[in-house]
Amino acid sequence: MGRGIFAPEDVKDGVLVHISELLKIPLTEIIYCPTLEKYVFGYDKKHSVMALGLGSLFNHSEEPNVEAWHG
Repeated sequence: MGRGIFAPEDVKDGVLVHISELLKIPLTEIIYCPTLEKYVFGYDKKHSVMALGLGSLFNHSEEPNVEAWHG
């Protein structure tokens, strides 16, 4: 859709790209706003998360090129 984050050069494996705060949203709330599905990442069986800051612009592809994890 023309929005995203692009690196001007290759990023080596293991490099931390960004730290983002997450807004945890129950899946039962997302069904009331289908547009929201475009902007959230899967989290667990009952929640998705919206990454705040630049995190929301990262790749949502079925074959992502950036790994995401939560601690």
